[in-house]
Amino acid sequence: FRTYQMTPKFHFPQIKLEFILAMGGCVSLAWLVFGGIPAIGQLKLSLAFLVFPPLLWVGLRFNALGAFTAVMAITSMAVIGTAKGLGPFSRGNPQLDQLILCIFVATTTLIAFMMIGIQASRRQAEKNLRDSESRLRLALMAADQGLYDLNVQTGEAIVSPEYARMLGYDPLSFIETDASWRDRMHPEDRESVYQIYTDYISGLRKDYQVEFRQLTRQGEWRWILSLGKVVEWDRQGHPLRMLGTHTDISERKAKELILQQSEEALLRAQALAKLGSWHLNLESNMLIWSKETFQIFGIEDNTPLTYEGFLACVVPEDRERVDFAWQAALTGATYDIEHRINVKGQIKWVRERAEITVNDTGRLVEVLGTVEDISEHKRAEE
Repeated sequence: FRTYQMTPKFHFPQIKLEFILAMGGCVSLAWLVFGGIPAIGQLKLSLAFLVFPPLLWVGLRFNALGAFTAVMAITSMAVIGTAKGLGPFSRGNPQLDQLILCIFVATTTLIAFMMIGIQASRRQAEKNLRDSESRLRLALMAADQGLYDLNVQTGEAIVSPEYARMLGYDPLSFIETDASWRDRMHPEDRESVYQIYTDYISGLRKDYQVEFRQLTRQGEWRWILSLGKVVEWDRQGHPLRMLGTHTDISERKAKELILQQSEEALLRAQALAKLGSWHLNLESNMLIWSKETFQIFGIEDNTPLTYEGFLACVVPEDRERVDFAWQAALTGATYDIEHRINVKGQIKWVRERAEITVNDTGRLVEVLGTVEDISEHKRAEE
């Protein structure tokens, strides 16, 4: 499968067979050394240590009960064989034989306890890993994120189940490749996104972050945010492995589209009414105008502005009156004034209104206002 399996799954019949073989090895060697074949048992003491390899096998591969069973089988056969005068520990000196036997039993038991400790540590590590994987899985599900592990050379990818599910596929049968990823991409995104990917792989970009649309199994387009990083290279410096995430941002994109449509509708409405809006931060003296306000004043969009910059647009004859009205507004008066502005040599009449916001301590913090081009109305009055 081309999906991550977060935790290993054991095949219990195989484990049972392996346990039988390991225990059979322990018993068989113990029987040969401690009594099965007298000729072997009379050889050097070092033969007694032949039982340790299968004991280590049992201790590392199975649980505490398995290690305890192996120790009991080995030590029991060693005690029985020595008591009958068989095995390498029977040298005709009862005290020496008992001492050697005790050392052997103690050594065997110590090895078993060491194996049990190692097993306990491994089980705790596996539990911690499962807990971490569970938290990661929940975090990925909550964030609508999937993981991918891409072989850059072959184009094959191993992906998490969330990766497949966000595209409507069964994780067990889903196979991801570089080619299938491109095929599912929206035609309008394919060329530009793949160019970003190739530039990153080639070292022309420092990071890989791109948004695109992917076709789901149900035939719907979903917006994906893809982040990635090359983590392995060959000796020549060519990228081999890339890790990253896919995040479903379809809901965010839908909200952005609604907001964009609302802003466009507002801009059209302001243009039709010749009514712009503005915002002034009284603490930083930063003035922000809407697109229609820039259009009314004949200033290029996104030009940095301040209150003094605005006042410079007012014709000299009205400037003092406008500033007086503004200063009065800062003390609580209503700001609603008509005045003229100079727009690249053309005189326009505008009407400005504003509302001042006060914080909890009574301090003036910001102003939200409107400016309306009333030039046609003024000409009609004349």
